[in-house]
Amino acid sequence: MLSERFTDETLGDHLTANALLDQPGSRGLLIADARVFRDWIVGSYVEGAVAVDKFALASKRGGRVGLAEDLDELAYLPEEWGYDGERVRDAVKRFNERATAGREHTPGRALDRLPLDEPPYYVIETEPAITFPFHGIRVDARARVLGEDGRPLRGLLAAGSDTGGLWHRAYAGGIASALVFGLTAAETATERVRNQT
Repeated sequence: MLSERFTDETLGDHLTANALLDQPGSRGLLIADARVFRDWIVGSYVEGAVAVDKFALASKRGGRVGLAEDLDELAYLPEEWGYDGERVRDAVKRFNERATAGREHTPGRALDRLPLDEPPYYVIETEPAITFPFHGIRVDARARVLGEDGRPLRGLLAAGSDTGGLWHRAYAGGIASALVFGLTAAETATERVRNQT
């Protein structure tokens, strides 16, 4: 099992999940210090949203989580997890040294270049999961399903997670496409009915 950073985890969970697919066992560890825990794990994702303690939730649902009172305790990850705890601890130390010195990380870290130096340390094992595919049925701007020839299939509309080709290395959520294409599909259907009467 790898014990080094393998992706820029600050760019979003969806990209981290994709990068996990290339890791042994398709799993990895997310390590946060107290600052990251406050700002990202127990804080609201967006202002006004309900705050959820994602660490406690992962634990409650049977996920592998751990708490290290200091950086050296990361060396004592449970053996059955399959990670080299000493290498994990050393990787975090190297990360902190680079961050403190203002040097570039490898892989890069675009959005949060601060060191993880405020104990305790929260460890969550993570695996990729699918909420909905980024691929789906091709539609036009009026939510009409397109056939292989690129022409609309009569009377067939699609919206939400059934549609494909909307995201490329980005994620706006399934509800956004459901809202936009759902309203568009309703408008297209209404327009068709009006034209038939």
